[in-house]
Amino acid sequence: MGGITRRESWVKQHREEKKLDLLLDGGRTLFVPGSKPTPSKLERAKKLIGYYKKMGYQNCCISSSDLQAGSGFIKELNGSGSLFISANIITDNKRTFEPGRLYKIKDKKIAVIALTDRVPTSFDNGKTTILPPGKALKSLWNTIEGQKPDLVILLTSLNMLKLKKLLPGYPKIGLVISSGIGAPTYVPYKAGNALVVSSHPKGKSIGRIIITLDKKGKITDYDNKLIMLTDSVLDSKYQY
Repeated sequence: MGGITRRESWVKQHREEKKLDLLLDGGRTLFVPGSKPTPSKLERAKKLIGYYKKMGYQNCCISSSDLQAGSGFIKELNGSGSLFISANIITDNKRTFEPGRLYKIKDKKIAVIALTDRVPTSFDNGKTTILPPGKALKSLWNTIEGQKPDLVILLTSLNMLKLKKLLPGYPKIGLVISSGIGAPTYVPYKAGNALVVSSHPKGKSIGRIIITLDKKGKITDYDNKLIMLTDSVLDSKYQY
């Protein structure tokens, strides 16, 4: 858990300096794909989310691998909050989690939504399934537009190929934080109108992006960095 304590220290430092507006995660937070949720891994996942809540993360996407212990496990971790979100996880024909949240950052309205990567299996003894991301987003889009956000941020575990097919139909999505790309993005990819960013797997880095929006909500400038979570990030002289 050394990486998470370094992450906590970095977040604490920059939150105290009022340099963080939103803390978001693209998923694959609890379990790596293909792993079995052993008692030790379940305990680690609980501790990990305790750290995320302590750090003040607003939202984390639920990936298909995060569901390996069942939706009930994630609901228990969520408690009364909305840390974990997904628009396309369905249990007994109802959305299992909140699809997203709306935030007011300075004078801008920011909508954050999450889409889970689809796998050909069900969870919770067949009660929980993952809808096609495009279908789920289409059914939700009128609600999102009704909130009149200046920017929509998508958290997702979808890969780049699927994002390139999905995003051109949704020009209001300006930023995507993905855990499904498989490689860190020192320079953001472009898909549709969106910048697509990703950090290192297994929490080895934390991504920081500062964006500038025009009056129409279009990103006109950005500064993207990946910070490796080594001991050096604890140095008070570290430059943001």
